[in-house]
Amino acid sequence: MDFLEVSKKVSEIEASAIHKMSALAAQIPDAVALSWARPDSPTPKHINDAAIEAINKDLTSRYSPPPGLMKLRHAVTEKLKRDNNIEASPEEVLITTGSIEGIFAAVLALVNPGDEVIMPSYTFVSTANAFVLRGAKIVFVDIRPDTMNIDETKIEQAITDKTKAIVPVHYAGIGCEMDTIIDIANRYNLFVIEDAAQGMMSSYKGRPLGTIGHLGAYSFHETKNYTSAGEGGLLLVNDDKFKDRAEITREKGTNR
Repeated sequence: MDFLEVSKKVSEIEASAIHKMSALAAQIPDAVALSWARPDSPTPKHINDAAIEAINKDLTSRYSPPPGLMKLRHAVTEKLKRDNNIEASPEEVLITTGSIEGIFAAVLALVNPGDEVIMPSYTFVSTANAFVLRGAKIVFVDIRPDTMNIDETKIEQAITDKTKAIVPVHYAGIGCEMDTIIDIANRYNLFVIEDAAQGMMSSYKGRPLGTIGHLGAYSFHETKNYTSAGEGGLLLVNDDKFKDRAEITREKGTNR
C-alpha cells in the first residue's frame, strides 16, 4: 500500500484529524489542503547532496549544535576582551534570544517557587517577569534619586529567611554600588544576578558591569547599546559552578 492509498483511507475515517482538518480547510476560500502524498516536484539536487553528505559523515545519528554557534561565541568572547576588558572563555558566554532569556537561564539555575528576589522598584517589566514565572515573590526596593539605581542602604532591611537573590539593575549604564551589594549578599548567602541590559561598555571601579555578580545578563534589543536588529542577549556565567546548569537551561533542559 503506497502513501496515496494510506492518505485516502485515513481521510475516510470520520474521527481522524486529517478528515477534520480537510473539512475545515474546505470551508476556507483558496485554502490548500495537504495530506500524505508523493511530492509533485523532485527534491532539489543541492538538498539531496547535503542530506547524503550528512549521512556519510554520521551527522544524523545524534544532536549537533548549529555550526556557527561556537564561532559566534568565540567572536563575542574576543569582542568582550577587546572592547570591554572582560576575560571570559566561550564556555562562559551563552548567546540567548534576549536579555530576558539570559535572566531566565539565571533564574532556572538559582531560584525556586516561594523564594524572594530583591530588585529595584524602577526597572523594565522583564526583570521581574523572569522570576515571577518561576513562582518567586518580588520584593521591590526604592531607588536612589541621583542614579535611579537600587538604594543599597535599603536592601538589608528587605531581606527575610526566604530571600534568594538580589538583582541590581544598572539603569542607563550607571553602575549600582556593587561593593555594598556584594558584601550584603556574602553575609546573607545570597546570589547576585546583574541586569546589565544597558550596561555594555560601562564599568564599576574598573570592573565591567555584568561581571561582578554570580551571573550577568546583557541585551541586544534595538534600544540598547549594542543591537542585533531587534532581539538578542548574552548571559555571563561568572561562577564556575553554574556553567553546566546554565548551558543545559539554554539548551531547553538537555545536555546532549
